[in-house]
Amino acid sequence: TDSLTTTPPAPHRLAPNERRQFVSRPDLQPPIVGVHAQTAGQAPGDVFLAPYGVAGQAGPMIVDPAGKLIWFNPIRAPMAATNLRVQQLDGAPVLTWWQGTITVHGYGLGIDVVVGRNYQTVAEVKAGNGYRADLHDFQITPQRTALVTAYNAVYCNLAPLGGSADGAVTDSLLQEIDIRTGLVMFEWTALNHIALSASYSAAVAGSPRWPLDFFHLNSINLDADGSLLVSSRNTWAADDIDHRTGQVLW
Repeated sequence: TDSLTTTPPAPHRLAPNERRQFVSRPDLQPPIVGVHAQTAGQAPGDVFLAPYGVAGQAGPMIVDPAGKLIWFNPIRAPMAATNLRVQQLDGAPVLTWWQGTITVHGYGLGIDVVVGRNYQTVAEVKAGNGYRADLHDFQITPQRTALVTAYNAVYCNLAPLGGSADGAVTDSLLQEIDIRTGLVMFEWTALNHIALSASYSAAVAGSPRWPLDFFHLNSINLDADGSLLVSSRNTWAADDIDHRTGQVLW
């Protein structure tokens, strides 16, 4: 809910050299990236970043190995961007990132953006069924669908685990979205398949103001056999999920 959201951390007071400024584009003020050392073993190519909570504007940016700015897309405050990367859509490379509001509870409420070679938006992928896409992962599949994460706080009786009978839990969701239509093709929720007792987070702290984040879905991987491998921070586990039934295989 909106009451759970907040802006990214406020940047410290700016010095003149902490953000770039351009005479031709005064509206662009990306943070400066300094490269202090390079080694022979470093990977070649440009560096993809999505800084926020720093001097300058938030937004996806690309710099060369020396830190020189190549491309930057400012995100209007109080929103931020995360997870800038290259993926494939219809056999062509695309840039993707998440943008939205980051909550005090460590997850995002926003959308996933896909841009083509000319940096023009070709798709905006939203979570379905009333949820909003989270910042943790966004995967485009060969079937032109997208795997997205989402979070949802629900009331929950935590008394059996030593918490409050009037407690709350933040559920972690995984959805497969058809990019063209926005339809939900598959949905999986941690609460339906993972026991609350599997969490290393203390149930006594779970309340409607600060729900128990028992699972905290961090990443998704589409395996060669079609199953979905997800990692979760607060159960200290990886779970392999049947893509048809949603059951945990191991």
